[in-house]
Amino acid sequence: MPSAESQQLAAARRETSDLKQTFTERQERLSSQVDALLKGNDALQKLLDPFKKMATRRFPQLDTEAALAKLAAQVDLQRKGLNTIRRYTEVSRLNFIGTTGMAGAGLEEETPISRMLEGTFTVDNNRSRFSCDSAAILKFQEVVGKFPDFPFSYYALAFCLSQRGDKSWKGYATKAVEIL
Repeated sequence: MPSAESQQLAAARRETSDLKQTFTERQERLSSQVDALLKGNDALQKLLDPFKKMATRRFPQLDTEAALAKLAAQVDLQRKGLNTIRRYTEVSRLNFIGTTGMAGAGLEEETPISRMLEGTFTVDNNRSRFSCDSAAILKFQEVVGKFPDFPFSYYALAFCLSQRGDKSWKGYATKAVEIL
């Protein structure tokens, strides 16, 4: 019969062996994860290379990181410009009364904006004239709320409020000009 010390030593050897195996398995998994991350990093670096070249060509006076940052800023600025164009494309085709004016003789054109603006203007000899009564002003405000990129409601509000001596007209005029 083995002594108690021999049994403890055998148990310690088994436990040490188990710990070594667990450590080895974890080390292999970690090594595999590191390899995958390194491969992913290499792939990203290859994708980044053309941008690095472009950035250093455009901004040769800057180090690569600063050139990339400046290039990213320019891309962001262009993206914002494109988003602005996309945002205003639909309303940029509309006239004061919310239509394109492209309907031929005998045809009537409607848009959601023109329907909301009904009763807020008169057309005389192909000239539109805004009404400035309280109902029209409320409709202009509704259009501003629902179609904030349509500049002519701001313009109409600026015009009507200035006629009434209301100093808030300047804010509407500023917004109309900003959109236009």
